[in-house]
Amino acid sequence: MRQLDKAGVDLLTWTASLNAVDLAIQCKGFEVLGHEVGTSQVNQWLGSIQAFATSGLTVATYCLLVNRPFPDSAMRAQLRAALDGLVHSGQAGRALLWDVHELVTAAHDTMLERVRHVLLTDNEARAAEARQHDLFLCDPLEAVPYEVSELLIDPNRLVEESASERRHGDPGAELLDGDGARCAFSSASR
Repeated sequence: MRQLDKAGVDLLTWTASLNAVDLAIQCKGFEVLGHEVGTSQVNQWLGSIQAFATSGLTVATYCLLVNRPFPDSAMRAQLRAALDGLVHSGQAGRALLWDVHELVTAAHDTMLERVRHVLLTDNEARAAEARQHDLFLCDPLEAVPYEVSELLIDPNRLVEESASERRHGDPGAELLDGDGARCAFSSASR
């Protein structure tokens, strides 16, 4: 792993065939607030990108993950240009600059998409099985009672839960068609 760190990589994933690196992540953390991010931090980030650029590694995705969101657009543009260089050189299919917020958002969106996929796949499989065995003794219920609440979390704990809102309808449709903010359902009866 020390060789990888020198190449600007802290974490990586291999393709299914194990013959190529699919994702390389360089994690950079500093004990400064976002508005305190300055030239020193940016130079260290640029150094990591340059280390990867000279490593000879090629990846589908390279991600520079920083532990602080920082608003300075000139610094972001400088980092963005270095990351774009990885794409233009062919070393990375895409290159990302993420802070913690962007990481959590991407994780949420990916998790939501996976849940939606599983729900759709499972529903289609159950419907196909029911049709095959003529298991439809009655029409499926299209509307049921359910509750929705919103959770506010930080990385370590539940911060707040809104009051539950009772609804009557298709909770699957809300999950599949919604904006992803509501992704957990429970029975309306307790």
